[in-house]
Amino acid sequence: MSLGITQSPCRFDLKYNMHSATTTKTENDKTFKMGTATREATGSGDGKNIGVMAIGGQAYLAQYSENSTPSKPIVKVGNYEVSVNDVDPENATEIEMFALMSHLDKTGQSKNEGMSSFSKMRSYSQQAERNGFCNGIADTKEAWNSKRNWTEIIENARQTYSQSLIPEVYALTRKCDNLLDVMYKWIEGIK
Repeated sequence: MSLGITQSPCRFDLKYNMHSATTTKTENDKTFKMGTATREATGSGDGKNIGVMAIGGQAYLAQYSENSTPSKPIVKVGNYEVSVNDVDPENATEIEMFALMSHLDKTGQSKNEGMSSFSKMRSYSQQAERNGFCNGIADTKEAWNSKRNWTEIIENARQTYSQSLIPEVYALTRKCDNLLDVMYKWIEGIK
């Protein structure tokens, strides 16, 4: 399903990817290792989108799997499912964090307002990447199989924002704190 963008100034078409996890790696590729909370989809989505993200020229939708239950939420992303209860923000892929943050937003556990929690996380992570703390944020090759400590990444961005003399940038310190509070609360609940 196309988003309706046929010619964009960025010279690529953005399309919803409902069929494959990635176009750069396959399960037959020995370097392809999904996160431990991720597996091939065994069911279809429920048709209700709880999140959207883009990696490269692909947009991915998050939907609850038909196998999902309130006590064992499963979020479908492309042809894969993420067992939300198994996602550890201190050791998760970007796709797993997309599923987790979409779930936390949908259920109100993130107490999020405005932009999605995942979008905020990625934005702050890109600051940490500019700081040289990490690399490959929003990279198609990394999103499915590179586990990261997202709390450390957000902490790094928070330190940068807290040193700013610009009030609008300094205000991002509190937004990082809010996101970290959500992550730490989740971690406490799963351990």
